[in-house]
This record gives sequence, C-alpha cells and structure tokens, in this order.
Amino acid sequence: MKFEIYTGKEAQATATEYGLGERVVLKLTDNLESCQVDVFDNFFTSLPMMEELVKRGIYDIGTVRPSRRGLPPMLKAKSKLDRGKH
Repeated sequence: MKFEIYTGKEAQATATEYGLGERVVLKLTDNLESCQVDVFDNFFTSLPMMEELVKRGIYDIGTVRPSRRGLPPMLKAKSKLDRGKH
C-alpha cells in the first residue's frame, strides 16, 4: 500500500502542468501495472490527468466539478442529471 500525508506546501514547488491533486494521483499510481482501475473524488479529477493515466494503461473513475477547467462544453451544459440517469 502506498500513501502520502499532506504536510503543507512543498518547499520547492516545481513548475508543472498539473495541480496538487493531479500530482498526488500521478505519484501514487506510478508503480501500478496497466489494466488497474482508480476511483477518486472531484478534488483529484481532471481531464489532463485522466488522459495521462489512460496512456499508462490505468483506467479511472471519478466525480467531477462542473466548474473544472478543461471540461468539454457538453459536460458543463447540464450539471444535474434527472433521477435515474447516470
């Protein structure tokens, strides 16, 4: 089992295209074999990170914030589904 305890902002923040949540997920999944499935909440979910995980052969499921940057317009159009829809 692999985990990371958040202890505040890193001393040397490196310039990266990923935010904090994305960096954590990518770091914690760097030793997974392909065909694994990760599940996480909307703090960690982003399109660029999910694309990177798919390139690594790791599939993922997560809730997403409708205001998340980079989401396709069709996902922003209606943030609440009707009862029974998924």
